[in-house]
Amino acid sequence: MSVSGEELKKLVQEHCNCFFVNGFNGESFDFLQEDIQPVLQKNFRDVCADEDEFSWLHYIPEGYRVIRDGELRVAQSLGESWKGSYPVYIPKIGEVGVLEFHDFSKVNGEGRHLGFLIFEETIGGRHYSISSLFTSLQNALNKSAIVTITNYTGQILYANNLFCEFSGYSLEELLGRTHSIINSGYHPKTFFVDLWKTILRGGVWRGEICNRKKSGELYWVDTTISPIYNGEGEVERFLSVRFDITEKKKHEEELNNSVKFNQSILSTMTSRIAVLSPQGKILFTNLAWDNFRVIQADEELRCPEVGQDYLECVGEKCFSGFLPNELLIGLKKVMAHEEPWFEMEYMIVDKGITNWYNFTASLLDDGSNRVLIKHSDTTRRKITENELAKSRRKYLDLLDNIQDAICTDNKDGVITFANKKFLEYFSVSRSQIGKISVMDIVREDYRNYVREIYSRCIEGVSIPEYIEFPATSFGEERWFECRTRGLQEDGEVMGTQSIIRDITERKKLFEEIESKEHLLRLKIEELQAKNEELLQFSYIISHNLRSPLANVIGLSRLLDNIEERSEKSRDITKLIATSSEQLDEVVKDLTKILSLNMSPELLKDQVDPFSVIEKVADEIGVRKEELSVRDERIKKACIKTNEQYFLSIIQNVLSNSFKFRSEVRPLKVSAVLKDRPEESSWEVLIEDNGIGLDTNKYKQDIFGMYKRFHHGVSQGKGLGLYITKKQVELLGGSVEITGIPDLGTNVKLTFREYENE
Repeated sequence: MSVSGEELKKLVQEHCNCFFVNGFNGESFDFLQEDIQPVLQKNFRDVCADEDEFSWLHYIPEGYRVIRDGELRVAQSLGESWKGSYPVYIPKIGEVGVLEFHDFSKVNGEGRHLGFLIFEETIGGRHYSISSLFTSLQNALNKSAIVTITNYTGQILYANNLFCEFSGYSLEELLGRTHSIINSGYHPKTFFVDLWKTILRGGVWRGEICNRKKSGELYWVDTTISPIYNGEGEVERFLSVRFDITEKKKHEEELNNSVKFNQSILSTMTSRIAVLSPQGKILFTNLAWDNFRVIQADEELRCPEVGQDYLECVGEKCFSGFLPNELLIGLKKVMAHEEPWFEMEYMIVDKGITNWYNFTASLLDDGSNRVLIKHSDTTRRKITENELAKSRRKYLDLLDNIQDAICTDNKDGVITFANKKFLEYFSVSRSQIGKISVMDIVREDYRNYVREIYSRCIEGVSIPEYIEFPATSFGEERWFECRTRGLQEDGEVMGTQSIIRDITERKKLFEEIESKEHLLRLKIEELQAKNEELLQFSYIISHNLRSPLANVIGLSRLLDNIEERSEKSRDITKLIATSSEQLDEVVKDLTKILSLNMSPELLKDQVDPFSVIEKVADEIGVRKEELSVRDERIKKACIKTNEQYFLSIIQNVLSNSFKFRSEVRPLKVSAVLKDRPEESSWEVLIEDNGIGLDTNKYKQDIFGMYKRFHHGVSQGKGLGLYITKKQVELLGGSVEITGIPDLGTNVKLTFREYENE
């Protein structure tokens, strides 16, 4: 080593007792003074031969080793020389001394340290074991307290296991760092300035600190920081002992929040609240109590303040008539434990206006014998109660003036309320209400039936239908209709309410209607019989009359083919054939008319109206240039209708346009299909430029049977429009015709909304 022997000798002379030099890490002996060898129970050779086992650190208690490491690291990080003192316990001998340790690494550059072991004097003939005391104290603290030791500048030299556990930092992360590593930011800077002022002047600081763990979680500690002095009486280090109070702080915060919450509730309550001592002194008042003012006889009256005798104040107000005397009597009974609770309502006239208040007094259940009193303004409630009473009277008046009888009853069926009409109907007096039931007014043979309905209502079963029963009213038996429902309170049926109506006249009317319906059914049966006769007649015409006509027509055609006949004979034969064919057409039309009346139910199919119009026009000989067909419907869908009838309708209308065409201009026919969504219908509009029809002149006869309006034209039998109207109506539609002579005719066919395919 670079420190010479002379230098070591000088150091030894300056420092009596024992002396040694070790390596920079302080874990081995390089030189050991002879005087220290007996003390350490090892000679220099033995120590050098087994350095790890006999490091000088073995003689320093564990807690102080950590402090020594911390101080050494701080000195190294600052590049400064370092000196430290630690208690030493020597095995076997039990001697206790103080090890002064000097860092000479700055002197010789080889990282050497010089140690001095100074023995303590014996006390009372025995050695005082400081290290043993320190170890016991350290063990006790480590189990219960969070401990750190810092140097004079606040750098951590030692931290026990609990500190590491609570902070979340390892000892390696803490040594050399200040406590700012766990600063939560909760406290202001002045908080720590005052702390440092206290400990730097040698005082002990005590307080509660909020710290932050490495994980970010906050925790609270009750902290005591004490200075540690060196041999010269100077502050050298600081010892911090802490106890976890996180749960306590949480409870305190919850309690404070609860107190603040309760105070905020009391502050926002409009009732005047105060707490009285067992002797009647006012201990607490809320904001409403403090702000209460009343002007009476030009004098401002206020509530008594905290500290005043409430009984004395109330006694004066009762004596002056401001408060009722019953209030003071009731309050005294509560305070004397004669009553657990007292309540009364009183009024105060404020500026000529009457205000109502509700006073309550009760003992607090905390065992303190204190009394809670409350004055609540009930003026609004009083006004509301008065309004409700007025409304109830109006409601009862309304019930008395309606034409139905109304009553309510309880679970036992006893009537508890009845309006005026009920009393009139059943000759009941007001004094009987509460004594009779609905069963008493029902005819005896109907009572079981009505009783069953009422029982179901009491059980909570809804009765949607009306019940009918007979009863004696105005001296005669009359019929009544009753609707009953259960009356519920808090989800439980407590009784029923019934609305009863006199239906005697309606019963008579129904009986009359039933009698007329019976007559009507007889008439219908008679008409059906006649209809059957018409059906037979139709069959006779269709088969028994048309068959001979067919024979006559056939024979006339055979005669027409015989060549050896006179001209007159041929004319007669032709006339017979023509008359027979006309008669056959008439029979066909009559059969069709009869079939219309006999076919109320029609088979319906999907029909394309556009195709039907084009097909009919082609069959009757209308040329393409004479007909224009347009489908302006939104959906070009089929319609669900009777195809035979719809075809017949279009044939009749287009045939008329073709037959009654103008001789002075070419025929033009227009057919348009249109939607009428606002009327849920659709239309067929057919217009022509034929000879026209004077609809103003023939308005009443247009749809009559055998009505012909163009006498100069041989076609037409006067049945086409009649049949068309009948068929349109059977399909649920309507037909309108407008025309002007020599200009043309317009036909509008309207049908109900059709079903899409």
